[in-house]
Amino acid sequence: MDALDQEILFVGTAEAEHVE
Repeated sequence: MDALDQEILFVGTAEAEHVE
């Protein structure tokens, strides 16, 4: 996996948890 992809996934997860 690309480091950038990993960062995007991490941010996406944080965003999802923040919305909940």
